[in-house]
Amino acid sequence: MSQRPSKYVLFLTCEHAGNHVPKRWQRWFATPGAQQQLRSHRGYDPGALMIARQLAGALDIDLHYSEVSRLLIELNRSLDSASLFSPFTQNLSDLQRQRLIEMYYMPFRQKVHRCIAEYISQRTVVLHFSVHTFTPLFRGQRRPFDIGVLFDPSRRLEQRLSQQLVSQLGSCGYRTHANRPYLGTDDGHTTQLRQQFSSHQYVGIELELNNRIANLSEKTQRQWSQDIADSITKLRR
Repeated sequence: MSQRPSKYVLFLTCEHAGNHVPKRWQRWFATPGAQQQLRSHRGYDPGALMIARQLAGALDIDLHYSEVSRLLIELNRSLDSASLFSPFTQNLSDLQRQRLIEMYYMPFRQKVHRCIAEYISQRTVVLHFSVHTFTPLFRGQRRPFDIGVLFDPSRRLEQRLSQQLVSQLGSCGYRTHANRPYLGTDDGHTTQLRQQFSSHQYVGIELELNNRIANLSEKTQRQWSQDIADSITKLRR
């Protein structure tokens, strides 16, 4: 019997949409070195918000995103992760770190959870796509591909849909790989949500796009977005 459900709802997030540091925290990022890191991939995912917005428009769905820099607090890590706070914030007082959690981390995470739980209560299966970008060169290692599709291979429906997406994007001409440049089971937002919702209720897929997309022409960027949206739409059939 096929595991493909009769009804999906698409859900879109972008955890590293910007490199904003609210005014009350800016003094910890006042040095030229800190400013340089904020502008780099360490501060945010270049191109991710642009693509996420275009995907939301093409798919006619809402987008949930945060433009607070991950150097302030990392929204794509669990609360007990050693990388929840960057070198710029890890030495803050316990009270200050708790404020960061309460002001930025929890509101984003709780809103996403509420929305997904509401859809699931309506007996729909949520297909959650979390949009990120990656650097083509990392610690001297080249990553010569366009798109990574990250998922948990132990969840059969998630694996099936992810493999279909890899195949579909490949047929569109994109060099696409499963669980690269990271594993879909690494600590992240989708990983936590899998712990809260069953494999028959929730499918969490991270889309990792080569951040060279931020430097492509607007026409090419829109083509990428449309091809990804079309490939996602075909998963619903």
